[in-house]
Amino acid sequence: MELLLAAAEGDELGVLALLLSLDAGLRRNEMLALRWCDVDLRNGEIHVRHSAHRTGLKCPKGKKAVSVPMRTRLRSELAKARKDRKLTDHVFPGERNAWMSESAFRKHMIELASRAGVDWRGFHKGKHTFITLLLEKGANLNELQLLARHKHASTTEGYMHVRNAAKAMKAGIARLDEGVPAPAPTPTPEPERVRPRLRVLSS
Repeated sequence: MELLLAAAEGDELGVLALLLSLDAGLRRNEMLALRWCDVDLRNGEIHVRHSAHRTGLKCPKGKKAVSVPMRTRLRSELAKARKDRKLTDHVFPGERNAWMSESAFRKHMIELASRAGVDWRGFHKGKHTFITLLLEKGANLNELQLLARHKHASTTEGYMHVRNAAKAMKAGIARLDEGVPAPAPTPTPEPERVRPRLRVLSS
C-alpha cells in the first residue's frame, strides 16, 4: 500500500481513497457515498451514514450510522481537499451532482496501481492493513471490533488468531536458525598413576 501512496502524490482522489481505507477502514461503497457534511474536520470524525450502490444509497454494513475517528494525516488531506466545496457535494463526485460510479472509481485506482507498478486488488487489502496495524499497536479486542466495525466479535478474533499464529510460526522458525548447541566437552581421562617400586639396597 505504501507503493500506491507514493504513486498517488498529486492525485487527490487517489490519496483520499487510500487513506480512507488505510487510516479509517472505510469500504469502497461507503467512500463513494460520503458528502462533505459527513466530514467533521473540527471534531476529527467521519460520519458513515450511507453506502452507495447502483440502485441508490443504502444503510452501511451493520445497518446503522457510525462515527469513525480520523488519523492526523487523513484529517490533513481532507482539510486540503475541502476547499470551497459545498457541504452537499460528494467527496468523490460524479456526474449530475451524484457520486462517482463504481466503474469510474475502480478504473482510477487501476491506473494508479499501474503507475506504482503493482496490481490493483481492491480496498480489502487496505482494510486488512488497517486492522493489522491496530494489532501491532496493541489494540484490544473491543477497540479492534469497534474500529473494524465487525458485527460479530468472532470475525475480529479471526484476525487476532491469524496474527498470533503467524507470530508463533515465525518464532518457531527462528529457533531453527539459532544453530545447534555445541556438544559438551568430553572429559580427558587422567593418566594412570605408576606406583614407585622400592628397591632393596644391599649392604
